[in-house]
Amino acid sequence: MQGHDRNRLKNDGFVKSPSAALRFAFVVAAYLVSTPHSSVFACLVRLRRRAFYIAIQILTFYEIIKNIFHIKSCFILFMIIFLGGCGYQFQGRGTNLPPEIRSVAVPIFANRTFHTGIESEVTRALAEKFISARRLNVVEQNSADALLTGIVKSFVTTSVAVTGDTQITTGYRATLTVEITFKRQKDGRVLFKGEMSEWWNYPVVADLAITENNKKEAVRQISHLLAEKVHELILENF
Repeated sequence: MQGHDRNRLKNDGFVKSPSAALRFAFVVAAYLVSTPHSSVFACLVRLRRRAFYIAIQILTFYEIIKNIFHIKSCFILFMIIFLGGCGYQFQGRGTNLPPEIRSVAVPIFANRTFHTGIESEVTRALAEKFISARRLNVVEQNSADALLTGIVKSFVTTSVAVTGDTQITTGYRATLTVEITFKRQKDGRVLFKGEMSEWWNYPVVADLAITENNKKEAVRQISHLLAEKVHELILENF
């Protein structure tokens, strides 16, 4: 019996993990109390068994948690390698533009509508967006790597709200459509070209001056929406 226990002590392999070390401790305890020397022997055996089963439950829980974290770490590492290998980039970081494109010029847009001043709002919103994003330097046209040009193609207002009894318009929807072209300066290669529209509702009141200011505010809001969209299309989805 003693020889058999010695072999168990020798071959337990307790250095492999904390659970193996604790199992080794229980084997040693079993070996020391294997021969009764007093009347308390039975009590010690019962206590030892109870402690053993509690410890086994704790060790089982520990091993499960350890394996879960191991699997999670491997999954995260796999996703990082996979996404990096496929060329994916997180939004707000990096760019898909050619590496030589580091600056852009935004000359004032052309305006094909009868509403003067809209081209200035759109151009200003675009320049401010590129400046605040700090992804490309906004510079003068003669020193820029790329050129962002555009045309305000249409600006229309339509009635979207009327009173129930008098059929008086109380709200308009302003819709602005632009065409943009993003090209490399050194060879004139077009990197992106597209047409897009945005809209904004504004209230109509009896005071014509206030209504006109509301329309101008709608144009400013639309310009900001267009600037966000253009910036994303050029830098994220190129």
